[in-house]
Amino acid sequence: MKPLLLREAPAIRQMRPSDIEALASIVEAAHGGAVAAPERYRRGVISDRLHFSSADPSCFALVADIGGTPVGLGLLTGVEWASAFWAMTLGAVHPDFQGRGIGERLIEARLSIAQARGAGMVAVSTHAPRRIERHGFDVVEINPVSGASFLVRSFKRDLGADVALAEGKFLLMARDDQ
Repeated sequence: MKPLLLREAPAIRQMRPSDIEALASIVEAAHGGAVAAPERYRRGVISDRLHFSSADPSCFALVADIGGTPVGLGLLTGVEWASAFWAMTLGAVHPDFQGRGIGERLIEARLSIAQARGAGMVAVSTHAPRRIERHGFDVVEINPVSGASFLVRSFKRDLGADVALAEGKFLLMARDDQ
């Protein structure tokens, strides 16, 4: 990756098709490089996954961008619409840019989208639970084989207010029809 100066906060934006190969390389580098990365984080696998994600309307692929160059990625997927359950499924920052708050910004951006879309709950599985706990997540389970933690954040929703809002909209619509 060409050297970039981090003079300003990176822009967080939706992934473009032209970003896919650079992002696949970032994920591979963040997980140990071409030789050490587990198969699921290899460039080809991630490239395919990002192509599928770009066609899925329930998936938000966010990119941290500095001067037009992608330096990080965060995926958010609507898993089950009836219960408003979402998952943060993949996040990575290029090793040259780690430790600068870029991953934190990608987490916050994904949580903002989930909440704006009416999420009741967001889940994530990670080997770095403390980083995720800072964003209001609670550890639910630790996988005894892999050591990965499964964390959940619940968004408290005032269902009474939701019903009142829905009823208010319905009443306004009914009044307009008369």
